[in-house]
Amino acid sequence: MSKYCRSCGAANADSAGFCNRCGQPLSASAVGGMGTVASPEQAVRLKRKIPKAGIIAVIIIILIIIAVIFIGKHKNRIVGTWEGDGTITFDSNGGWYINSWKDENIGTYKLSGNNLTMFYNSEYGYGNVDEFSIEISDSIMTWKRTADDGSQYVSDVWRKVE
Repeated sequence: MSKYCRSCGAANADSAGFCNRCGQPLSASAVGGMGTVASPEQAVRLKRKIPKAGIIAVIIIILIIIAVIFIGKHKNRIVGTWEGDGTITFDSNGGWYINSWKDENIGTYKLSGNNLTMFYNSEYGYGNVDEFSIEISDSIMTWKRTADDGSQYVSDVWRKVE
């Protein structure tokens, strides 16, 4: 009859005091009376491992969930009405409005990280696009533009009202 390791399930000689695979003590006397040696059935259960594909699938699902939460939070931080040099509203559908212009949709916007790109509807003819680097903390948003020489300067500071 063989002794089976309680740690890894390997079969060992009856006379062995330690597992020939993992080095763990095999007998109750060798471990200070901790119990009996694992049976062959227990050894088989100890050998079972979670399939690598299952672990990888769980990790991928967790990463997707984190990405969806991050992207959702990231985009929604600009949604709302802001006061500064006038009043501007960003909606959750990607549109923006200047409130003093009777809440007309002026164009669309795209927020990617801290980069805000505002596209104008063709009827307003303002050169089509404005690009800003933004910082939002608490309820304050600062827009920075890049000058022709590559330096950034503060363009506008806005306070969120809604």
